[in-house]
Amino acid sequence: MKKILKFIMAVLPIIISVIALIISYLSYCTSKQSFEYGISKDMIIHTPAIKEKIDSLELSFNLNNDNSELQGICITLPNSIQEKPIFVNTKPINLSKHYLEQLAKNYLYEFVEAKDSVVIVGTFAIPIIIDYSAIVYGFPQTLRENRLLVFNLHFCDNILDLSFSNTYLISRCGYPLKNHTFYTGVFSSPLEEKIKKQDQIDIQELLKGQLDEITHNFKQK
Repeated sequence: MKKILKFIMAVLPIIISVIALIISYLSYCTSKQSFEYGISKDMIIHTPAIKEKIDSLELSFNLNNDNSELQGICITLPNSIQEKPIFVNTKPINLSKHYLEQLAKNYLYEFVEAKDSVVIVGTFAIPIIIDYSAIVYGFPQTLRENRLLVFNLHFCDNILDLSFSNTYLISRCGYPLKNHTFYTGVFSSPLEEKIKKQDQIDIQELLKGQLDEITHNFKQK
């Protein structure tokens, strides 16, 4: 019994030291992730923003800084609108207004109920996340904005007349969208994979909440 106690007393400090070392390492990793996230978010907030140009057929994107060049964009919509993101990496960076209008019409027809002698005139919006790559003062950067696609509409006798109006900036965002703590090990997924997966979940939660609020307010009209 004494030998066992002596063994335990000899081994216990080593076990405690190992546990303390593991905790210190995990704390370091967490602090490092938080620090890197803070840098990433600050960089995105203070970098060039999206500038739009609208004509009769297309919505074109550029940057509001002459020393920056837009390389490509990825637009993420709420899953209830469209599950696959829209990628545009050809220049000029533009989107068909008709395509965006069709997305809005498909969604609106699902919940707008036609009523006799009732005409609905107003606006409707779809929240999106735009991830865009750019060359800023000669250096590549990946930036992100949360925007609204705004549409003017006229709904009467189950006929929906809808036209794209403009985009509206809600906020500039960091990557990832939210700061999470991840613990990685030998048998777990790579950290970048976990961050990317959680980021997509956070984006859809944000867009769903925004779209639900817009839809609710629209139904009250």
